[in-house]
Amino acid sequence: MRSPYNKMGAYVDYSCEFGKNVLHQASNDNLLNTSYIWYVRSNTSEILSDWESYNFGLDSDIVLAEEIVNNGVVFYDIYKVNTTLSLVAVEAGTWTTNYGLGYTIKGPYIQRRNDFGGIKFKGTLVITDLNNLTFNEQGFKKFLDNSYESQFDSASRCSYSIYSYLADMFNFTLEAGKTFSWGYPVNVGKPVLHDGMIGQLEGKEIDIGLTPAAMLIRTRMDVVHFAIVPIWQFRVLFVFRHPSTLASYKALIIPFEPAAWMFTILLTICVGAFLTMIKRLSQPNDREIDKSFSGNIVITIGALFNQGLANCSTRIPERTLNFLTLIIGILIYSFYNSMIVTSLLQPPAKTIRTPRALMESHIKCAMQNHSYVRFTFEKNKDPLFVEMYKRKILKGPGPLLSAMDGMKMVQQAHFAFYGEEPIIYRLIENEFTNEEICSLSEIDMDIPLPLYLPVKRNSPLREYLNFALLRMRETGILDEQSRKWHPRKPECQGNANIPAVQLQSVLVAYIVYFAGVVLSLILLLLETLTHARKPFKKFNKKLNRVKFMPTAKTTWIKNNW
Repeated sequence: MRSPYNKMGAYVDYSCEFGKNVLHQASNDNLLNTSYIWYVRSNTSEILSDWESYNFGLDSDIVLAEEIVNNGVVFYDIYKVNTTLSLVAVEAGTWTTNYGLGYTIKGPYIQRRNDFGGIKFKGTLVITDLNNLTFNEQGFKKFLDNSYESQFDSASRCSYSIYSYLADMFNFTLEAGKTFSWGYPVNVGKPVLHDGMIGQLEGKEIDIGLTPAAMLIRTRMDVVHFAIVPIWQFRVLFVFRHPSTLASYKALIIPFEPAAWMFTILLTICVGAFLTMIKRLSQPNDREIDKSFSGNIVITIGALFNQGLANCSTRIPERTLNFLTLIIGILIYSFYNSMIVTSLLQPPAKTIRTPRALMESHIKCAMQNHSYVRFTFEKNKDPLFVEMYKRKILKGPGPLLSAMDGMKMVQQAHFAFYGEEPIIYRLIENEFTNEEICSLSEIDMDIPLPLYLPVKRNSPLREYLNFALLRMRETGILDEQSRKWHPRKPECQGNANIPAVQLQSVLVAYIVYFAGVVLSLILLLLETLTHARKPFKKFNKKLNRVKFMPTAKTTWIKNNW
């Protein structure tokens, strides 16, 4: 008998042997729960002693109809707080021929059976950071005190606070243990086994999970059940200090796009060439004017950068070209300076906004030594996660770091840390300056995961959790606990201080300058060597022009004297 969608009713006559066998088999098959309505007819209530060993609990929907004298019937509502405890029989109403049906029990069974009689439920907390905390009476006081290391194990502390409300609401106590893992598959065969909290629920070692878990892992749904109300948003993100444009070697190049720079260089060459041509055609015999192309390029650069002209020609064509060069120089120089000043006065633009942009940057990466964070990267088959893990995480310093060490490296800049949001926000709030907070950027690799409270599969506590959590959400208790344990994002207070210009910001200017110095020294050396060889060449030419007379001629002349 199966009822996956609709609730079914069963009538059993317990006075016959067949009816007893049916009820006994239903107990063995775990059918005495809220999925079915059982109406059991008997001529005595002494049969309740036979039901002490039956397998049913808080979610049972069993009505015992005991026949009495005068053709009357007394109805009993039958349930157990736990399958191992004694049976509870509550008189639900009567029926007589004179007065008919008088049913006194009303409302859903969750509201009627809200006293668990102080029963103790075993549960497990997932503790990843507060491992040195002893869970005794004093330890639990610290655990529930948000002024004590509130950045650690926030989800577990929030859920335990919620369970404290539930314990008062339904009159039960908790026996809490701890584990290091939420519960991940440890084998590839069937059935799939899990470690951590889910594994303990799977093995029925505990009744409830005291730390919320994600339904993301499909195998968990096969071994446990979850409440329907999420109590925590688990967000894991990259945090890093965004590189400033002033701290880049491109700081002096950024104001113009490559096309603008190419056009400016081409304009300088063209103006220098035109100026050279005008001078050579208009004043061919004037040797005092520099008519070389290199000299006119220097004059053009000075005009474009508002340094003025070396001289003022009287020729109209040259004056016209110089006038236009000065005008275009003012416009170019004004736009360039305005972009530099704007970048100083305004907050720096944040260009690294996606995981792909982070991968293409020079920022090193590492991740928090956290079970879920490790599982996300090591087992995830998403191409983006795989590429990020191979290109950035494995090649970074670590790759596993504690949250404290990771955020210290973030403070030093050029480093991105992937970790749990609450602990990152707490560390930022406590350790970072306002200037460092203003430079922070965040990147999500995935959407935040809602976390739900797990219970044993087919546990009657699931419906009680659903009812209580919905009520707590309506009354604002869940929101209050979330604000208590989930830190707010640290905000930049006012405008961040303008950072000083670093060496790499003006590195291009220094490179150009020193390259020019080196080039000028090389040219000086070449000129020196060239001019040193010229006197010897001139002397050799004079020697070649000298004519010597023959010896015989000289002797004849002497004789004639």
